[in-house]
Amino acid sequence: MTWIEHLEELRQRLLWSLLGLALGTALSWNFSESLLRLLLQPTGGIQLHAIGMLEPFLARFRVAVTGGLALSMPWIVYQIFRFVDPALKPNERRVLVPVSLAAGVLFVTGAVFGYFFILPAASKWLLAQAGQLIRVQITALNYLHFVTWLLVGMGLGFQTPLLVVAACALGLVSPQRLQREWKLALMVILVVSAAVTPDWSPVTMFLLALPMFALYEAAVLVSFLIVRRRREAEEAALQPDV
Repeated sequence: MTWIEHLEELRQRLLWSLLGLALGTALSWNFSESLLRLLLQPTGGIQLHAIGMLEPFLARFRVAVTGGLALSMPWIVYQIFRFVDPALKPNERRVLVPVSLAAGVLFVTGAVFGYFFILPAASKWLLAQAGQLIRVQITALNYLHFVTWLLVGMGLGFQTPLLVVAACALGLVSPQRLQREWKLALMVILVVSAAVTPDWSPVTMFLLALPMFALYEAAVLVSFLIVRRRREAEEAALQPDV
């Protein structure tokens, strides 16, 4: 394929991804009020305020887009893999759908983990900083910016295993090297955790870093199995027929 054809293929994949996000957002819009009520529970159901005519609509739209991203994540990952499809081998193409579904499951798992373990602790700590001198009045958009940024970041952070396995499966890096450089991986995970957690608290940072590092180690083990099976298949193909 020429560069023009690659760019055209990229444009089509982006359009299909945006279409999937739009459909997911449209579906989530019908449940945006219930989703907003759900997002308020970890903070004790605080009362949100609106300071503009558009803010209630924009708040519901932000909730709908976040829900749409969760729903369309398998489709978006599938489009990414379809873009690199020409460089894949036939046996690698067979895993497109399972990997895409796994991306959706991992995204939702990360968001759920953040909802139950990170968001309550972060919200409690941040609100406690007001003390007796500051009266906290949180606008709807301000709160949703905080919550959606956290949950989407958690969902994307839980994509770590897919990136590791994909890098090993494509031969970009070996599982042995990933295993040797676990300290570097841990440092990167800690930096990402610090960037994602909005309260910059060591407690919430480590609550995120621990499962991400566990997922990293699990992905390295899976990569060892994939590389070994590929090597065995190649050796079997080289054996002369009896």
